[in-house]
Amino acid sequence: MDLSAIDRLALSTFTPEEKQSLYQLLCGAMHVDGNRDARELAIISEVKFLA
Repeated sequence: MDLSAIDRLALSTFTPEEKQSLYQLLCGAMHVDGNRDARELAIISEVKFLA
């Protein structure tokens, strides 16, 4: 898991809409920088799982 315990705790307070918005933002940022490294993909997958 790439998210810290504090990150997971913070995400637990998000509404489903906020989690979806965060997921969309992370996916967009990944496309903008043009780099899809393993850590980015792992974090995005974890956020998606928590959403």
